[in-house]
Amino acid sequence: MAGINISTVRKEIPVFILHEDPEQWGLSRIIKKHRKKHPESYKSNVNAWHSAWDTHKINHKFDPFVEHLVGACEFIMAGYYDHDAKLNCKDFWVMQYEKGDSAEQHQHFPYTFACAYYVDAEEGCSPIIFEGKLEIPAETGKLIIFPAYLKHEVPPTDSKRTVISANICLTN
Repeated sequence: MAGINISTVRKEIPVFILHEDPEQWGLSRIIKKHRKKHPESYKSNVNAWHSAWDTHKINHKFDPFVEHLVGACEFIMAGYYDHDAKLNCKDFWVMQYEKGDSAEQHQHFPYTFACAYYVDAEEGCSPIIFEGKLEIPAETGKLIIFPAYLKHEVPPTDSKRTVISANICLTN
């Protein structure tokens, strides 16, 4: 391949924040039962307990919440990006951070959106930090939806946080 020239465009990238009722889907109860049945932790850039990437396929009790996430992403796709697209949930997992746990900087490319939902965030737990610049505090009931290519990380936490994450992609 011949040389590649690269030009860049500076543009602000949106991170969408919604507030949801954490009890609406009974997620705390579902997660507690799921972790008891599936206690193994999966390896990733997250240094905390981590369920399987396909937790939504293993445990269909998460289905109503998965449908909600996909619907929220489709709403954003239509309203902000002016594009009427059908999306689906490719990956869905749960993380439970204890004191000292963290997540290394990473991204979720090639997916369209990534989501982080705080099922429970104790006072003093670490925020999520995007591109080393935008710091969003963890808060119970907060849903963050962002373009999947954004790099993000979680510094070591001082208290517990339970987070559901998902990768959302265009339906083929």
